[in-house]
Amino acid sequence: VFILDGRGAGESPTTDILFENNRIHDFVISAPGDHHECMFTTGGTNVTIRANRFWNCHTYAIATGGRSYSDYDNWIIENNWFGRTCCFGTSDRGSAIVMGGPVPVSDTLIRFNSFGPGQAVVTEGATVGGNVRVLGNILGAKSCVPGISYSYNLTLGGGCSSTDRTVAQLPYVNPSVLGDGDYHLVPGSAAEAFVTSTGADASLAVDKDGSPRSVPRDAGSDER
Repeated sequence: VFILDGRGAGESPTTDILFENNRIHDFVISAPGDHHECMFTTGGTNVTIRANRFWNCHTYAIATGGRSYSDYDNWIIENNWFGRTCCFGTSDRGSAIVMGGPVPVSDTLIRFNSFGPGQAVVTEGATVGGNVRVLGNILGAKSCVPGISYSYNLTLGGGCSSTDRTVAQLPYVNPSVLGDGDYHLVPGSAAEAFVTSTGADASLAVDKDGSPRSVPRDAGSDER
């Protein structure tokens, strides 16, 4: 999947994209030197990636900032499930969303997503731009990227802000990182009514299934 902002080639910028309710998986490394993301992006304006499911993505589920002309204006990544990323050698990776590339990614809101074990928002040496927020997610690993504002996330292995909370296990029906994973919440988990923020970033009306969200909202993609 490609969302390509062509302004670097003198073309008009990509605008007003909604990518919703898809299953994206098994983009695999088939030859040495391959670098196959499930979604490769180079920017755009008013882009929403919502209620999708990613697994078995080689390298990244969503890669950002991949070109010198990359420009991100009002990106929202919400209500998605992020399973396994891998696979240089035999080791799994933790790079569901990477903030990377020669130009810092900015103006991006990553909210109310559910990440599988080991999966997180990462950077691999790139600098993050202004106004990048990570709010209300269930993160499968601690990865506190400098320059990102974190709030009200449940994290396996340690939080990145005073409003984040560490959990010993992910509160999913089935935490598998493969296609059989089920990231709906188990009853009575720490995710329920965890996001007490009333700010605009937290004002998401529905969950991944289209069910109304209560206030306070549950962390992650599912509202019980």
